[in-house]
Amino acid sequence: MDQRRPPEYTLEVFADPACVKDIIKGILHTIFFHRYFTPISPLTRDLLDTTLPAIDDVDLETLIEARASALVRSLESPSTTAAPTTTTNNTNNRSASPAVNAGGGGGGAAAAAPAMAKSSSPASTSPAAHLAYGQHHHHHQRQLGYGVGVAPLGGPQRGSTGAGGRGQLCVQFFEKRRRKSYFSFGKGEDEVCWESWTIDVTLANPRTDADRVKVRRAMEKSLQKCALKILNIVNRDKDHIPPITTPDSNPFPYHILVNPRTEGWGQRIGIF
Repeated sequence: MDQRRPPEYTLEVFADPACVKDIIKGILHTIFFHRYFTPISPLTRDLLDTTLPAIDDVDLETLIEARASALVRSLESPSTTAAPTTTTNNTNNRSASPAVNAGGGGGGAAAAAPAMAKSSSPASTSPAAHLAYGQHHHHHQRQLGYGVGVAPLGGPQRGSTGAGGRGQLCVQFFEKRRRKSYFSFGKGEDEVCWESWTIDVTLANPRTDADRVKVRRAMEKSLQKCALKILNIVNRDKDHIPPITTPDSNPFPYHILVNPRTEGWGQRIGIF
Protein backbone atom coordinates (compact mmCIF):
# COMPACT_ATOMS: atom_id res chain seq x y z
CA MET A 1 0.00 0.00 0.00
CA ASP A 2 2.88 2.36 0.77
CA GLN A 3 4.18 1.95 -2.78
CA ARG A 4 0.93 3.00 -4.40
CA ARG A 5 1.19 6.15 -6.45
CA PRO A 6 -0.89 9.01 -4.99
CA PRO A 7 -3.70 10.41 -7.13
CA GLU A 8 -2.66 13.36 -9.27
CA TYR A 9 -5.22 15.79 -10.66
CA THR A 10 -4.59 18.46 -13.28
CA LEU A 11 -6.51 21.70 -13.72
CA GLU A 12 -6.03 23.91 -16.77
CA VAL A 13 -6.40 27.65 -16.25
CA PHE A 14 -6.64 30.37 -18.89
CA ALA A 15 -6.42 34.01 -17.78
CA ASP A 16 -5.31 37.51 -18.69
CA PRO A 17 -2.89 39.60 -16.60
CA ALA A 18 -5.73 41.49 -14.89
CA CYS A 19 -7.43 38.36 -13.53
CA VAL A 20 -4.77 35.66 -13.33
CA LYS A 21 -3.85 36.19 -9.67
CA ASP A 22 -7.42 36.14 -8.40
CA ILE A 23 -8.26 33.10 -10.52
CA ILE A 24 -5.29 31.22 -9.07
CA LYS A 25 -6.29 32.22 -5.54
CA GLY A 26 -9.89 31.20 -6.15
CA ILE A 27 -8.89 27.75 -7.39
CA LEU A 28 -6.48 27.22 -4.50
CA HIS A 29 -9.14 28.19 -1.96
CA THR A 30 -11.58 25.79 -3.61
CA ILE A 31 -9.10 22.92 -3.34
CA PHE A 32 -8.25 23.65 0.28
CA PHE A 33 -11.91 24.08 1.18
CA HIS A 34 -12.41 20.39 0.42
CA ARG A 35 -9.11 19.25 1.91
CA TYR A 36 -8.91 21.29 5.10
CA PHE A 37 -10.12 18.84 7.73
CA THR A 38 -10.60 21.15 10.67
CA PRO A 39 -13.40 23.40 12.01
CA ILE A 40 -13.49 26.61 9.98
CA SER A 41 -15.60 29.64 9.23
CA PRO A 42 -16.45 29.45 5.52
CA LEU A 43 -16.55 32.35 3.10
CA THR A 44 -17.80 32.85 -0.43
CA ARG A 45 -16.07 34.84 -3.15
CA ASP A 46 -17.54 35.95 -6.44
CA LEU A 47 -15.23 35.81 -9.42
CA LEU A 48 -16.18 36.06 -13.10
CA ASP A 49 -19.86 35.30 -12.37
CA THR A 50 -18.92 32.19 -10.38
CA THR A 51 -19.32 31.86 -6.61
CA LEU A 52 -16.40 30.01 -5.05
CA PRO A 53 -15.77 28.82 -1.48
CA ALA A 54 -12.92 30.10 0.64
CA ILE A 55 -11.47 29.52 4.10
CA ASP A 56 -11.28 32.20 6.77
CA ASP A 57 -7.78 31.39 7.98
CA VAL A 58 -5.10 34.08 8.06
CA ASP A 59 -2.15 31.70 7.73
CA LEU A 60 -3.59 29.86 4.76
CA GLU A 61 -4.65 33.10 3.06
CA THR A 62 -1.11 34.45 3.47
CA LEU A 63 0.40 31.34 1.90
CA ILE A 64 -2.02 31.40 -1.01
CA GLU A 65 -1.38 35.10 -1.61
CA ALA A 66 2.39 34.56 -1.62
CA ARG A 67 2.32 31.56 -3.97
CA ALA A 68 -0.11 33.23 -6.37
CA SER A 69 2.10 36.33 -6.47
CA ALA A 70 5.19 34.24 -7.14
CA LEU A 71 3.51 32.45 -10.03
CA VAL A 72 2.26 35.72 -11.52
CA ARG A 73 5.79 37.12 -11.40
CA SER A 74 7.08 34.10 -13.28
CA LEU A 75 4.32 34.46 -15.87
CA GLU A 76 5.12 38.12 -16.42
CA SER A 77 8.78 37.27 -16.98
CA PRO A 78 8.67 34.11 -19.12
CA SER A 79 12.27 34.51 -20.23
CA THR A 80 13.50 34.43 -16.65
CA THR A 81 14.23 31.00 -15.19
CA ALA A 82 13.59 31.11 -11.48
CA ALA A 83 14.17 28.41 -8.92
CA PRO A 84 10.97 26.63 -7.87
CA THR A 85 9.36 27.96 -4.74
CA THR A 86 8.03 25.69 -2.03
CA THR A 87 5.74 26.57 0.83
CA THR A 88 5.28 23.97 3.52
CA ASN A 89 2.77 23.96 6.33
CA ASN A 90 3.43 21.62 9.23
CA THR A 91 1.86 23.60 12.04
CA ASN A 92 -1.55 23.44 13.56
CA ASN A 93 -3.81 26.03 11.99
CA ARG A 94 -6.12 28.15 14.05
CA SER A 95 -9.81 27.35 14.19
CA ALA A 96 -12.19 30.17 13.35
CA SER A 97 -15.60 30.66 14.89
CA PRO A 98 -18.30 29.67 14.33
CA ALA A 99 -16.86 26.23 13.83
CA VAL A 100 -17.88 24.30 10.76
CA ASN A 101 -16.36 21.01 9.72
CA ALA A 102 -15.11 21.53 6.18
CA GLY A 103 -13.53 18.14 5.62
CA GLY A 104 -14.42 17.32 2.03
CA GLY A 105 -14.03 14.40 -0.30
CA GLY A 106 -15.37 11.90 2.20
CA GLY A 107 -12.58 12.20 4.76
CA GLY A 108 -14.23 14.33 7.44
CA ALA A 109 -17.35 14.21 9.52
CA ALA A 110 -19.28 16.08 6.84
CA ALA A 111 -18.54 13.43 4.23
CA ALA A 112 -21.95 11.84 4.54
CA ALA A 113 -23.85 15.07 3.99
CA PRO A 114 -25.64 15.42 0.65
CA ALA A 115 -24.36 17.80 -2.00
CA MET A 116 -26.04 21.16 -1.53
CA ALA A 117 -25.68 24.61 -3.01
CA LYS A 118 -25.25 27.51 -0.65
CA SER A 119 -28.52 29.06 0.40
CA SER A 120 -27.66 32.75 0.52
CA SER A 121 -25.88 33.94 -2.59
CA PRO A 122 -26.52 36.45 -5.35
CA ALA A 123 -28.00 35.30 -8.62
CA SER A 124 -25.45 34.06 -11.11
CA THR A 125 -25.63 33.16 -14.74
CA SER A 126 -22.82 30.65 -14.37
CA PRO A 127 -23.72 26.94 -14.49
CA ALA A 128 -20.90 26.31 -12.05
CA ALA A 129 -21.91 28.99 -9.59
CA HIS A 130 -22.49 27.74 -6.02
CA LEU A 131 -21.39 24.20 -7.01
CA ALA A 132 -17.88 24.26 -5.62
CA TYR A 133 -19.24 23.58 -2.15
CA GLY A 134 -19.84 19.94 -2.93
CA GLN A 135 -20.88 18.10 0.18
CA HIS A 136 -20.72 21.03 2.59
CA HIS A 137 -23.83 22.82 3.80
CA HIS A 138 -22.68 25.76 5.89
CA HIS A 139 -25.11 27.76 7.97
CA HIS A 140 -22.91 30.78 8.46
CA GLN A 141 -21.16 32.36 5.51
CA ARG A 142 -19.65 35.70 4.65
CA GLN A 143 -19.31 36.93 1.13
CA LEU A 144 -16.27 38.66 -0.30
CA GLY A 145 -15.87 40.01 -3.81
CA TYR A 146 -12.69 39.85 -5.83
CA GLY A 147 -13.63 43.01 -7.71
CA VAL A 148 -12.08 41.71 -10.90
CA GLY A 149 -13.37 42.63 -14.31
CA VAL A 150 -12.22 42.48 -17.88
CA ALA A 151 -8.85 44.02 -18.66
CA PRO A 152 -8.85 47.79 -19.28
CA LEU A 153 -9.55 48.95 -22.81
CA GLY A 154 -6.06 50.33 -23.03
CA GLY A 155 -4.82 46.79 -22.81
CA PRO A 156 -2.66 45.06 -20.22
CA GLN A 157 1.07 45.38 -20.28
CA ARG A 158 2.49 42.69 -22.47
CA GLY A 159 5.49 40.54 -21.80
CA SER A 160 8.03 39.36 -24.32
CA THR A 161 5.38 37.72 -26.50
CA GLY A 162 1.80 38.52 -27.36
CA ALA A 163 0.74 35.01 -26.36
CA GLY A 164 1.79 35.57 -22.75
CA GLY A 165 3.46 32.86 -20.69
CA ARG A 166 2.86 29.53 -19.03
CA GLY A 167 3.32 28.49 -15.45
CA GLN A 168 2.48 25.70 -13.05
CA LEU A 169 1.55 25.40 -9.42
CA CYS A 170 1.36 22.17 -7.44
CA VAL A 171 -0.46 21.48 -4.17
CA GLN A 172 0.48 18.33 -2.29
CA PHE A 173 -1.21 16.88 0.78
CA PHE A 174 0.74 14.62 3.12
CA GLU A 175 0.12 12.31 6.03
CA LYS A 176 2.58 11.70 8.83
CA ARG A 177 3.68 8.10 9.26
CA ARG A 178 5.94 6.72 11.93
CA ARG A 179 9.29 5.77 10.48
CA LYS A 180 10.03 2.07 10.84
CA SER A 181 13.46 1.34 12.25
CA TYR A 182 15.18 -1.28 14.36
CA PHE A 183 17.28 1.37 16.03
CA SER A 184 16.00 3.88 18.54
CA PHE A 185 17.89 6.79 16.97
CA GLY A 186 16.15 6.16 13.67
CA LYS A 187 12.63 6.62 14.95
CA GLY A 188 10.58 9.55 13.77
CA GLU A 189 7.92 10.52 11.26
CA ASP A 190 7.90 10.61 7.48
CA GLU A 191 5.59 12.70 5.33
CA VAL A 192 3.96 10.59 2.63
CA CYS A 193 2.01 12.29 -0.14
CA TRP A 194 -1.55 11.03 -0.56
CA GLU A 195 -2.85 13.54 -3.12
CA SER A 196 -1.46 16.06 -5.60
CA TRP A 197 -3.11 18.86 -7.60
CA THR A 198 -1.35 20.52 -10.53
CA ILE A 199 -2.62 23.83 -11.89
CA ASP A 200 -1.39 24.59 -15.41
CA VAL A 201 -1.76 28.30 -16.13
CA THR A 202 -1.74 29.92 -19.57
CA LEU A 203 -1.51 33.70 -19.63
CA ALA A 204 -3.22 35.52 -22.50
CA ASN A 205 -2.41 39.06 -23.60
CA PRO A 206 -5.32 40.34 -25.71
CA ARG A 207 -4.39 43.32 -27.88
CA THR A 208 -7.78 44.47 -29.16
CA ASP A 209 -11.19 45.05 -27.64
CA ALA A 210 -12.56 42.08 -29.56
CA ASP A 211 -9.78 39.87 -28.24
CA ARG A 212 -10.47 41.00 -24.69
CA VAL A 213 -14.10 40.00 -25.00
CA LYS A 214 -13.08 36.56 -26.26
CA VAL A 215 -10.52 36.16 -23.49
CA ARG A 216 -13.09 37.16 -20.88
CA ARG A 217 -15.45 34.45 -22.07
CA ALA A 218 -12.64 31.91 -22.18
CA MET A 219 -11.62 32.79 -18.61
CA GLU A 220 -15.16 32.36 -17.36
CA LYS A 221 -15.43 28.97 -19.04
CA SER A 222 -12.04 27.89 -17.72
CA LEU A 223 -12.88 28.86 -14.14
CA GLN A 224 -16.27 27.15 -14.25
CA LYS A 225 -14.69 24.00 -15.65
CA CYS A 226 -12.06 23.94 -12.89
CA ALA A 227 -14.65 24.45 -10.14
CA LEU A 228 -16.83 21.63 -11.47
CA LYS A 229 -13.84 19.33 -11.91
CA ILE A 230 -12.74 19.87 -8.31
CA LEU A 231 -16.27 19.21 -7.10
CA ASN A 232 -16.58 16.01 -9.12
CA ILE A 233 -13.21 14.73 -7.93
CA VAL A 234 -13.78 15.31 -4.21
CA ASN A 235 -17.23 13.72 -4.41
CA ARG A 236 -15.95 10.73 -6.38
CA ASP A 237 -12.50 9.93 -4.99
CA LYS A 238 -12.54 9.35 -1.24
CA ASP A 239 -10.94 6.00 -0.49
CA HIS A 240 -7.37 7.32 -0.66
CA ILE A 241 -7.86 9.89 2.11
CA PRO A 242 -5.90 8.79 5.22
CA PRO A 243 -7.63 8.32 8.57
CA ILE A 244 -8.18 11.52 10.53
CA THR A 245 -6.84 11.11 14.04
CA THR A 246 -7.68 14.53 15.50
CA PRO A 247 -10.66 16.85 14.96
CA ASP A 248 -9.03 19.88 16.58
CA SER A 249 -6.30 20.77 14.08
CA ASN A 250 -5.48 20.19 10.44
CA PRO A 251 -4.02 16.65 10.40
CA PHE A 252 -2.39 16.81 6.98
CA PRO A 253 0.64 18.97 6.18
CA TYR A 254 0.65 20.48 2.72
CA HIS A 255 3.22 21.83 0.30
CA ILE A 256 2.65 24.49 -2.35
CA LEU A 257 5.19 24.58 -5.16
CA VAL A 258 5.57 27.13 -7.96
CA ASN A 259 6.86 25.83 -11.30
CA PRO A 260 7.97 22.54 -9.70
CA ARG A 261 8.87 20.73 -12.93
CA THR A 262 12.15 22.57 -13.13
CA GLU A 263 13.31 20.66 -10.05
CA GLY A 264 11.88 17.23 -10.64
CA TRP A 265 9.16 17.58 -8.04
CA GLY A 266 8.18 13.93 -8.44
CA GLN A 267 10.96 13.07 -6.03
CA ARG A 268 9.22 15.10 -3.33
CA ILE A 269 6.07 13.01 -3.43
CA GLY A 270 7.81 9.66 -3.58
CA ILE A 271 6.93 8.55 -7.11
CA PHE A 272 10.51 8.32 -8.40
